[in-house]
Amino acid sequence: MLCQINKIICYGLNKEYGRIRTVPVTINGTKWKSEILVESSLKEQIEKILSLNIPTLDKAIGLFLYIIKKQIFLDGNKRTAFLFANMLLIREGKEILVQPKDSMKYVNLLKKFYTNNDCEIIDFLKTECVFNFTHFDKENTTSVSLLKHDNLSR
Repeated sequence: MLCQINKIICYGLNKEYGRIRTVPVTINGTKWKSEILVESSLKEQIEKILSLNIPTLDKAIGLFLYIIKKQIFLDGNKRTAFLFANMLLIREGKEILVQPKDSMKYVNLLKKFYTNNDCEIIDFLKTECVFNFTHFDKENTTSVSLLKHDNLSR
């Protein structure tokens, strides 16, 4: 499923969309360097995260961070990770992760995470990037309710 999401997100951007990368990559603004990936190891780690006995939001954030840190694809890792994590959250009828409003702080926290596994990004994601299914539009004070549909889990 992860490869399918990346294939959709990166369609037409490069010839390797939807495929696990086979070459080393770097992340701009950091000294981080990738390792060569092994598909079976990636699947095993994702399954391990999914099987943890922790709240769904924590699993989703764990998956998001694992995918972006591993840089599984040549392009679209953060977009792919957001969608993959949100699939899990939506399936469980939970909140979703969204792009943060403070993108500069987000980028700086990501760099710290890539470089030295600084986990400050976790609190930032929980406080700045979680959108609840029911929230109030402060300007209009109208309630927006998103319903869980059985069709989403299929």
